[in-house]
Amino acid sequence: MIASGFSCPPYCPAIAGGAGLRARICEVWHKVKIILHLGAHRTATTTLQSGLERNATGLADLGLAVWTPRRTRSGLFSGLIHKPEDVTERIERLGHRATGVIRIEIERLARQGMRQLLISEENMLGAARNNLRCERLYPLVDER
Repeated sequence: MIASGFSCPPYCPAIAGGAGLRARICEVWHKVKIILHLGAHRTATTTLQSGLERNATGLADLGLAVWTPRRTRSGLFSGLIHKPEDVTERIERLGHRATGVIRIEIERLARQGMRQLLISEENMLGAARNNLRCERLYPLVDER
């Protein structure tokens, strides 16, 4: 249970920052439902994202905010999307900062009346070049 009395959804992630950070993230989840579109590379993800961006205003009118790579790759996800063996102390600090910024942004969306946030970012699965290098699809997806 978290402070607000809601129980955390079963798929709310176990987070390295411990129970306090997990509780804060789960509390935000109860304000705005987060939908992840992981869209594997080369599966028309860019087409979908372009359509979401073109219709962002109409979707917002329905209570759905959209974050595409235009938003996530502008620094919002800095420190969050890396191969586990590449994570340094600096990257970990960036990730912790990004978590706080994302929380603030989601709280802002909740104040604006958004009920859902769709995040479409194929790099959450891993980089396409790693697929080629390892000769298999998204070899590190379990670790991410």
